[in-house]
Amino acid sequence: MFRNYLLVAIRNLLRNKGFSIINISGLAFGMACFMTILLYVQFELSFDTFHENADRIFKLVEIQTFKGRSPEHVGVTQGPMGPAMLEDFPEVVAFVRFWNKNSLLVEFRDQKLRVDDARYVDPAFLRVFSFPPISGDIQTALDEPGSVVLTVTLARKIFGDEDPLGKILHFEDRDHTVKAVLDNVPRNSSLRFEMLISTQTLKGGDNPPGGNWGSNWLTTFLMLAEGANYKALEAKFPGFLQKYMADSVDHYVLYLHPLKNVHLYSGQINYDQANWDRSDITYVYLFSVVAVFVLLIACINFVNLSTARSAGRAREVGMRKVVGAHRVQLIRQFLGESMLLSLVALLFSFGLTELSVPLFNSLSGLALDFHIWSDPLFALGILSVTVFVGVLSGCYPALYLSSMQPVWVLKGAPKGASRGTLLRKGLVVVQFLISVFLIIGTGLVVEQFRYMRNKNMGFQKDQVVTVWLNRNIQRNLESLKSELMQHPAIVDVAASQRRFGQFLSESIFTFEGAGSEDRWLIPKHPVGYDFMPFYGLELVEGRNFSPEFPTDAASPTRAFILNETLVKQMGWDSAVGRKFKFRGDEEWGTVIGVVKDFNYYSLHHKIEPLVVYCKPSHYWTLSVKIRPEQTAEALAFLSVTWKRWRPNDTFSYEFLDAYFARLYASEERSGRIFGVFAMLAIIIACLGMFGLASYTAEQRTKEIGIRKVLGASVPNILGLMSQEFIKLVVLANLVACPMVYVAGRHWLQDFAYRIDIEVGIFVVGGVLTVAIALLTVSFQAVKAARADPVDALRYE
Repeated sequence: MFRNYLLVAIRNLLRNKGFSIINISGLAFGMACFMTILLYVQFELSFDTFHENADRIFKLVEIQTFKGRSPEHVGVTQGPMGPAMLEDFPEVVAFVRFWNKNSLLVEFRDQKLRVDDARYVDPAFLRVFSFPPISGDIQTALDEPGSVVLTVTLARKIFGDEDPLGKILHFEDRDHTVKAVLDNVPRNSSLRFEMLISTQTLKGGDNPPGGNWGSNWLTTFLMLAEGANYKALEAKFPGFLQKYMADSVDHYVLYLHPLKNVHLYSGQINYDQANWDRSDITYVYLFSVVAVFVLLIACINFVNLSTARSAGRAREVGMRKVVGAHRVQLIRQFLGESMLLSLVALLFSFGLTELSVPLFNSLSGLALDFHIWSDPLFALGILSVTVFVGVLSGCYPALYLSSMQPVWVLKGAPKGASRGTLLRKGLVVVQFLISVFLIIGTGLVVEQFRYMRNKNMGFQKDQVVTVWLNRNIQRNLESLKSELMQHPAIVDVAASQRRFGQFLSESIFTFEGAGSEDRWLIPKHPVGYDFMPFYGLELVEGRNFSPEFPTDAASPTRAFILNETLVKQMGWDSAVGRKFKFRGDEEWGTVIGVVKDFNYYSLHHKIEPLVVYCKPSHYWTLSVKIRPEQTAEALAFLSVTWKRWRPNDTFSYEFLDAYFARLYASEERSGRIFGVFAMLAIIIACLGMFGLASYTAEQRTKEIGIRKVLGASVPNILGLMSQEFIKLVVLANLVACPMVYVAGRHWLQDFAYRIDIEVGIFVVGGVLTVAIALLTVSFQAVKAARADPVDALRYE
């Protein structure tokens, strides 16, 4: 019996090759898209889950509330907090502090290498986190001063084929010993590093790991005891702050952020230096919805074409019933054929997924792998979806056709055909409703990211090269600037503590008229005399810093420039001449100017208050503006000059606009991926419409022949066949537009700066979908209209 069912199913597939190809390819494309996005979602949800103690590890986060600032969540904490919590709370069994030491020059024998991802960590780091070891004792590798641990890639760069263990590296003016080698950090880790340096090395140095209460500059992780309730521990934090920070207790709230949530649930946390390539759960939800939508469109195609073709098999059902077939047998036959199509589509989808994953990786910058049988749950899920689609698409023809009475089936067209037509129309509307939603949604995403990329931030960032300074060059900064300015390719040079886009350090300030208990925690930015004209920053009141006023760079700081936002928050009508100072300084400084507001961070953040002042000992970044037509010459000169000033160092630089582009890389990447899958959804929808148009043309062959004999032209026939589909697409647009508007407004609320949703984007999306639908249907319509009517009417 099974062999008979299989033979009939295969014969039907071969008899209707065009239908079979469209049905199988549409479903295969949809399933391939679904699997590819599922791989991405699975990867995003897997971050930091490979650690053995992942459920017990938490990041300590502060909520800081100071005068003039909204409550701010920060991912850096105070040095003594970790040790104090280990001592005070039995729930805490270990702490780890983690901070970046970027651009470290490492020497081994005669070789010098710049390491960009070096991190200082406490000795317990490799006992708390489960990074895979290659060699060495990772339990004790960081216990002694001067201990370092390398990743295998960095070890090979430095030592080649030599055994790294016990080798001596020289940096930071002392020797360090390699105690262990780790495998490369997994791609799904929030923490990234090439080298780990023990904090034991720093005890008694310039930056002791204990630090000071009130100074937030490192990330603290806590590992809790088995079964400990982290919410119960959080309830003890107010008492902890009262014990150690009684004078500041009103300004701080502490909470624990689960390690598994760090990657996707840290959108509100600033200064998050221990969260590499962080994403947002919103995008996981978004792509999950896209995956379901694409698969749903493919399933609708499959169901639509299956039900459309089933009507042509009514006579076959009648004949089978006449010769004794039971309804159960007919149901099995139709469900079996549908399942066969689904399984064939599944096999093709595996191949398509293998091809699409590398393309997806190039779009996303990820390194996803597709091994269907390596994850039994993934394979079972895909197989379940296939079975569900097969059963769903086979149900209607199986149940409907098997219920027909052979007498009226063999007399003519089966009753209830209109119900099948209504079902197909409804499914087409749903299909294009989803397509319209994705097209207009993609348009909104692209426009928002274009707006962020091109919005005027209030300063000039084009053709600006930023270079990180070391202490030797910093001491001779004016001589270096004079030398650089002699080259015709260099337009201007300016110094500052950090480049725009990086989070600025913050300090507590006070001013005349402030209450004795008021604490204003304000971002600060030490800059050189020429920094503001270099970046085209506009003063709305007062003057710029100038060497003609010696007190501008005096210590303690005597001159300040504030931005408009800060002046407004202080309630001043005019700021110039007002007294202002760092809290704790005995002498007052003076506000000499007010700078027009500009976005010194990325457009993810609103404009914050800002204090600008001169402090030559704090300049660590050099900004160099170069002529666009002489970029190569300018960079070559910078490299040569740098080598002359720092012969043992390597020259590294970055264009400021490229740095800002990296800040928006996650959104840009998501926009590209979203657009690609929206396009695929449209293609799959059009594939189904093409199949339905082909079926419609076949069903109306005689009608078209008669109309042509009576004088109908090709445009008449084209309009006749197209209007039904166009009405459905227009209806889908009318339903989808309000849905997109509501969803778009909700999504845009998360952006500090956002576009207005205008009517134009809905018009463009609607016209585009109608045009695509018309183009799809037109091919079959024109083919039918140009056919010879004699062939259609020959047997009448």
